[in-house]
Amino acid sequence: MLHRQPCSIPEATFCSLLQAGKLSQARQLLKTGCEFCPNSEDVWLEAARLQPPDMAKAVLAQGVAANPLSIALWLQVAASCASSSTRGHKASLLPMSCLVLIWQRQVAVLA
Repeated sequence: MLHRQPCSIPEATFCSLLQAGKLSQARQLLKTGCEFCPNSEDVWLEAARLQPPDMAKAVLAQGVAANPLSIALWLQVAASCASSSTRGHKASLLPMSCLVLIWQRQVAVLA
């Protein structure tokens, strides 16, 4: 008997949507995934990856709000700020996290 994780079928659907070039439907599926699995940083990261840069920041902000201790999400926030026109706002990004590891990686990304 094959044991499947609960996300294997939606993941297959998502992959087939991407392969078929149905980006808007893939985004919608990820939006639903973010609603039903708000603690899954992988879902938030993938949802942000498929968005245009301005929308990706909003998705990441929602992901960080749902997972404030997620190092991967914080690093993606730092990377998106470092690669955009908000690079001058380093000081506002650094105090956001209380974890030393996140803060150190943010500094490294923004340096």
